[in-house]
Amino acid sequence: MKRPTRVLWILGGIVCTLLGSIGVVVPGLPTTPLVLLASWCFLHSSPRLQRWLMQSFLGKYVRDYREKGGLTMGKLRFLLALWAGKAAIFGLQLLKRNATHYPGVIAAKICPDFLKRLQKPQTIIGVTGTNGKTTVANLVTDILTHQGQKVLSNRLGGNILGGITTVLIRGVSLFGKTKYPMAV
Repeated sequence: MKRPTRVLWILGGIVCTLLGSIGVVVPGLPTTPLVLLASWCFLHSSPRLQRWLMQSFLGKYVRDYREKGGLTMGKLRFLLALWAGKAAIFGLQLLKRNATHYPGVIAAKICPDFLKRLQKPQTIIGVTGTNGKTTVANLVTDILTHQGQKVLSNRLGGNILGGITTVLIRGVSLFGKTKYPMAV
């Protein structure tokens, strides 16, 4: 592993360990997911820090999840990809960018089966064609919204895989549960 990448994984693991430790005493701060994420970061960067984490009082959270079959590494990778995508959306919006494509690309790089794991709206309306897809999709979204439907929509027209993934990231909670019954 390249040194800058390894350093980023280690830093991510340390931050998650600190937040997870605080979560033990602060209600509402999720200890287990943060400790699992720290474990995953250390697993990919520093075997020594991974052993330390597992031997500390926080190691019981990882062991409990492994023994009870709660969170697999695939699910953890999915959550990391989701959170990275949401962070990219937030960061790009701070920079006054549209964030229509890049967050989805990041999520797919971290977790190649991201779209398979992501919960999607029950009804998805696809608009295809050569020209006018964004206009038609926006018209359909406006009609459905006017009828009182809660609709997830890609208003800016990012209609390739990265753009579609980004829209779906916007439409789910921090744990990947959809917030919309319908998408256009």
